[in-house]
Amino acid sequence: ENDMSENVRKKPMTKAQKHIIVNKRSVAYGAQVLKDYITNSLTPTARDKEYLVVNNPNEINNFTLLLKDKLQIGTYKFEFILYDDDSQIGTIEKYIIIK
Repeated sequence: ENDMSENVRKKPMTKAQKHIIVNKRSVAYGAQVLKDYITNSLTPTARDKEYLVVNNPNEINNFTLLLKDKLQIGTYKFEFILYDDDSQIGTIEKYIIIK
């Protein structure tokens, strides 16, 4: 398994996206089902394709995504979204390339 670590604060959620080539100069990402790409056990939220990473966070929280073996070749974007109750207050995007 591969892993990807990220420090997260407050009530972070995460979701996965896989790239779709629109033309030679632009790339669009389409939302994917995160559990199809990782082996972590995550809690789904009311938001489509978003999962709770930490429910009662500390000031700093470490989280590792364990990627499944034999993922399709391509570029993947993982978004870590920080919420304060229902208000989105920040997003961190992490990219990985599978060759």
